[in-house]
Amino acid sequence: MPRKPQPASILIVDDDARTVATTARILRDVAHTLFTARNGAECLEIAHRERPDLILLEVVLPDADGRELCHRIKSDPALTGSFVVLVSGQRVSREAQAEGLEALADGYIVRPVTKRELIARVEALLRIQQADRRVRESEARYRQIFEGSRDGFVVVDAEARILDANHAFCEMLGYTLDELRELPSFYALTPKRWHAWEREEIWEQRLLEYGFSGVYEKEYTRKDGTVFPVALQAYCVFDEEHQPEYLWGVARDITERKRAEAQLREHSGFLENLMETIPSPIFYKDEEGRYQGCNRTFAEEIIGLPKQQIIGATLFDLSSRIPRELARTYDEADRRLLAQGGTQQYEAQVLCADGVRRDFLFSKATYVDTRGQIAGVIGVMLDLTERKEIEEQLRQTQKMEAIGTLAGGIAHDFNNILAIILGFTELALQEAEAQGSQRRLLDQVLRAAERGRSLTAQILTFSRQSELERRPVDVVPIIREAIEFLRASLPTTIELHEKIDLESGIVFGDATQVHQVLINLGTNAAQAMGETGGRLEISLDAIEVRSGQTGRHPGLRLGPHLRLVVCDSGPGMQPQVAERVFEPFFTTKAAGEGTGMGLAVVHGIVRDHGGVITLRTAPGEGSCFQVLLPRIREVVEADASRSSQADVVRKARVLLVDDEVSIVDLDRRRLSRMGYDVTGRTSSVEALEAFRANPERFDVVITDMTMPNLTGAQLSVELRKIRPDVPIILCTGYMHILEPEEAHRIGIREILTKPVPGAELSAAIQRALRSDDAAAHAAAERRNAES
Repeated sequence: MPRKPQPASILIVDDDARTVATTARILRDVAHTLFTARNGAECLEIAHRERPDLILLEVVLPDADGRELCHRIKSDPALTGSFVVLVSGQRVSREAQAEGLEALADGYIVRPVTKRELIARVEALLRIQQADRRVRESEARYRQIFEGSRDGFVVVDAEARILDANHAFCEMLGYTLDELRELPSFYALTPKRWHAWEREEIWEQRLLEYGFSGVYEKEYTRKDGTVFPVALQAYCVFDEEHQPEYLWGVARDITERKRAEAQLREHSGFLENLMETIPSPIFYKDEEGRYQGCNRTFAEEIIGLPKQQIIGATLFDLSSRIPRELARTYDEADRRLLAQGGTQQYEAQVLCADGVRRDFLFSKATYVDTRGQIAGVIGVMLDLTERKEIEEQLRQTQKMEAIGTLAGGIAHDFNNILAIILGFTELALQEAEAQGSQRRLLDQVLRAAERGRSLTAQILTFSRQSELERRPVDVVPIIREAIEFLRASLPTTIELHEKIDLESGIVFGDATQVHQVLINLGTNAAQAMGETGGRLEISLDAIEVRSGQTGRHPGLRLGPHLRLVVCDSGPGMQPQVAERVFEPFFTTKAAGEGTGMGLAVVHGIVRDHGGVITLRTAPGEGSCFQVLLPRIREVVEADASRSSQADVVRKARVLLVDDEVSIVDLDRRRLSRMGYDVTGRTSSVEALEAFRANPERFDVVITDMTMPNLTGAQLSVELRKIRPDVPIILCTGYMHILEPEEAHRIGIREILTKPVPGAELSAAIQRALRSDDAAAHAAAERRNAES
């Protein structure tokens, strides 16, 4: 059953009021609005005002011909939506009806007409009118979309000729629509290099086969000849026989997009190169914990997989490389960061791809997407391993320096005690003329005191508070001598292998102490291997220390060095033992087997020579000590040797100053037995007053360094103010704090380290007196020359 038309507005135009009323009554159910007019003028006025859907127009009107009026209405653009039906009250010929239709009328009704026929005719016309309106509205919407789109629309027939195009398409190419229609083919807009591909790939394989092309990219040529990139999609319309009737396409200028893509590729390439250049491992993940990217350092050195196998995976997908429990810990840290935003830092130890555990500082931050929403996590791993090693070495160095300072202070006081023990034991042996068991007992005391003196010397060496006799030293003969000593003393269960570079070079230092370094290291290695024996390897060669090596060893200088390496095949050391091996008095040996000073002394000697010593050890892997000492390139010839001829002892008057009463008493006794005239004072202030009272009374002054009120150095300055030529000998049991130039400036002729044997003290007095005589003789010659 045909669908009833929607209620519409109808204008009834007739000069007969009865006809108008009858027609209106019949059409009341069809129209929602009825208008009436009695002549042509009213008809035009109401039509323009109300825009009725249907006009029933009487052919004969008092002021107009209905056919002419119909033509005017249908020709008016403002009234194109109104249908006009001519109505005649008399029988009209077919020719007259044809004239009405030629006047653009949409129908012709001849009265009389039945109610049913009138309603049927009106409804039929309204259905047509409403369908026509829908078509026109649809066309208007299509045209609005067609012309209003920012994308270019184009319609092409089956022969590839352009039928229609919107303003955007024309503007994009620089043509008018008429100029586009005059082109021989749509392909005239496309550079030739695209023709074959577009025919085969787009037209034949896509449009003819499926009816649409999908989005593809190519190029267009503008009217001015410039070429630009476009993105296209086309649709083919087929006729009833499935033959292509026409196609329409949508084109978009993608010049800016291509430029942005090129910039993005360039920017992405820069970021990719930047990530690869940075030596620290870098990675980034999405919200689900999947790796979206990383640099080669992270992939190869941390995970141990190619980047392609990491991207898209989660921590748990890399279980072959990351233990599941550790993956869970990292994942929980990432989720906390994603929930809170901001940044996150923590330290963790990582088992790297090479099997080495290293310490890293993880620095992570969230990143956002284009909407400003958190999209994932980016992380950088800073390797702290070397820094931690340096920090540990620095802590060890500071600890050793603190222990050395403490040990030096103890040694100072102990030296004073030893000086008293040694001195009075010597006096007892000389004065008592002891025999038998009594002499043996005193000899034991003397030997014990000598061992104590040797121990304090080691402590002072460790703490760098002993005086070194430095000179250019060829290390090779010293090392060979030490090796021969070790070879003779080692048990047969130990194999000693040496590799000595005979051109190793020369260091500036103390030969005895260099010898002691190897003896202590070799003895320590032999004791580590024990009765089961093993292999002891000693090597010496020359190396060049470069900038990259100094960071891990504070105090190590750049330039040429000698490298002494002593390795044993013993049981190795636990980390907690290796950390303390250079501490004085630390030992793992049983009671009575060692003092724990050997490696501490080695550490002190090496450090005092401007070098470093390192240890590489692990349980079951033996131990290797490496010593690096600065090497000098040239040897400075030593001054002429002193005369070996014995000098005659000259008696002298001595002012002896020390705050220890026992030492003053001891040295007065010893020097008096040797024939010296000794005046002793236990206060530097009293000594200064005694000297000021009679400066010519004393031939030489012997003073302790560390005293209250005035130190030995300060006392020397004051004494020289009174008598500039007085020779002064300085004794110290603590440290040699004066440089030779400074000591000479304040008049000090000798510096002796406590405890000082009597013979050594006497020899120092004689040297001071000889230098004083030489100075006096030179002064006398100058006076004679001037006179």
